[in-house]
Amino acid sequence: MIYICDFETTVDEDTAAQTESEVWAYGFAQLFDGTEDVHIGNNIGDFFEAFAHGRKQRHILYFVNLKFDGSFIIDYLQRELNFLPAYDDLEHKFDKPNEIAPGTFTTVITDLGIWYNIIVNYKGYILEFRDLLKLLPFSVKDLGKAFDTKHRKLEMEYKGNMHAG
Repeated sequence: MIYICDFETTVDEDTAAQTESEVWAYGFAQLFDGTEDVHIGNNIGDFFEAFAHGRKQRHILYFVNLKFDGSFIIDYLQRELNFLPAYDDLEHKFDKPNEIAPGTFTTVITDLGIWYNIIVNYKGYILEFRDLLKLLPFSVKDLGKAFDTKHRKLEMEYKGNMHAG
C-alpha cells in the first residue's frame, strides 16, 4: 500500500522562544486505490496505529519533507515507544530492512543531512517513510494543484494554541 501523508505541528507565536513542538494533526490518503478516502487525526500515536491493522504488510508512506516530519517520527519512536535502531551484530548496520525486528527502525540520512527514508517495524508491520520531495519538487498544497486532485491542502493558521488531542 502506498500513501501520501502530512503532519501539522505546533508553532508558537514567538518562534524564537519556542522550545518544543508536537504533531497535533495528521492526514493521509492511499494512492492508486480509487477511493479518494482521506484519513485525519490529532496525534502521532493514532497515526502509527492506523497502519497496524489487518494483514501484515509493507506500507510506503510519502512525506513531502521527510527531514522535517521524520524528526517527529524518530523522536516518537525513541522517546515514546523506546524503539532502537536496527543493527547487524557483525557490521553495526542492517542490509535487510524488511527483516528488522519489531520495535526497531533504520534510516538513510546522508552525512550532509539529506533524508531519504526511515523503515520501521511497528508491531510486525513494515512502515517505510520516504521523501516525496526527491521525486516531485512540490509542496503538499502544490501537488493537489499540479495533479488536479479532489482533495487538497487548505490554507490555515499555523500559530496558536494547537496541541495533540
